[in-house]
Amino acid sequence: MSIGVRDAEATLEALRRAMGIIPLSGEQTARFRYVLTRMGDAELGMQLELIEPQGGPDTFMRRFLAERGEGVHHLTFTVPDVERTIRDVREAGYTVVQVDLDYAPWREAFIMPTDHGLGVVVQIADTNLEYPPMRDFISDVVEDPASIPHNRDGIDRHWWRSVRELPGPSSPAHLVRVELESEDVAGIARLFTGPLGGRVTSSADRMVEIAWGESVLRVHDGPESGVRVLGYRGGPSTGMAIGSARLTPDSEDGAPR
Repeated sequence: MSIGVRDAEATLEALRRAMGIIPLSGEQTARFRYVLTRMGDAELGMQLELIEPQGGPDTFMRRFLAERGEGVHHLTFTVPDVERTIRDVREAGYTVVQVDLDYAPWREAFIMPTDHGLGVVVQIADTNLEYPPMRDFISDVVEDPASIPHNRDGIDRHWWRSVRELPGPSSPAHLVRVELESEDVAGIARLFTGPLGGRVTSSADRMVEIAWGESVLRVHDGPESGVRVLGYRGGPSTGMAIGSARLTPDSEDGAPR
């Protein structure tokens, strides 16, 4: 999941101190700069990306921030074969755009946020490289960032490194749940359980929870399509906001505290 921000370094430092997130990798391109983090440990948690604009006034992230302000920009799913997933997504009735299959370390495409009231961009990608096992990834900086998934024009791939040394809280937060609001819960569920490989773990009237391991996407009915609530365990009891994205403490059963 990627949150669009105006200043990735300042936001990263705030999240490190408040939530204990761990920077893992990142880079700068002509259009954006990002850092991939782990909000959690090797057993429980999710990856959280911060992305800020670079370049001229018409880049996609500058447009996003101008129109919507800081908040969740996209969800990312790494799949075994992005070309096959593109076909499956299109057969499910979704529009796939910006297909880029020319660079094996990171091949990608995007699902339009307007389809079925999705309200958020979904990035699908594959790679011929691998990240280290999570226990190793959170313990040590990858000294050769070209050995893990990356963009073809990335530079300054350790810009975030000093933030790893900042102190965090005694009880770090573990991101476990993403909430997506939509007026087409059934249509959204078909996308995430079909081409994107999730499994339904709970359902009720106008709500479904879909899981990938310990990570949960809760889709519920509502008029404001998109992702705004991110649930975590451990960490501070007061939560934190990044624009429209609200980091909210959960109880063990997944209900907000």
